[in-house]
Amino acid sequence: MAISTRTTYAIDIEDVEYLRHGDKPLLARLFKPRGSGPFPLIVELHGGAWCRGDRLNDSGLNEALAKNGVVVAALDFRMPPDAPYPASWPTSTTESAGVRRRPQRGAVVRTGSVPRAVPVARTRPC
Repeated sequence: MAISTRTTYAIDIEDVEYLRHGDKPLLARLFKPRGSGPFPLIVELHGGAWCRGDRLNDSGLNEALAKNGVVVAALDFRMPPDAPYPASWPTSTTESAGVRRRPQRGAVVRTGSVPRAVPVARTRPC
């Protein structure tokens, strides 16, 4: 019988501004495990049909991921009435550019009614 040696981590949570459109900041909530790492990264795009919700939607899931050694960046993105769909897509692909530069280390994930992992190399709608 195998014995699990899974490590759980204390975590730090902070909000940071990652992008600004005019006078409107866009925030990311970072869930970071404490430790020397390296840790994989997930960029989480919340559900809400591109017109509802915010970076706080999936905090429980994101905290659990961080406690298990995954850094999560949960992002706000532009939404109606300021930016009706598809204007939110350019924002959400812009902030994930850092992940796309190192695809072996991260993923972009969208949650909601149609959750899916967005391939790191292709983040435009099909």
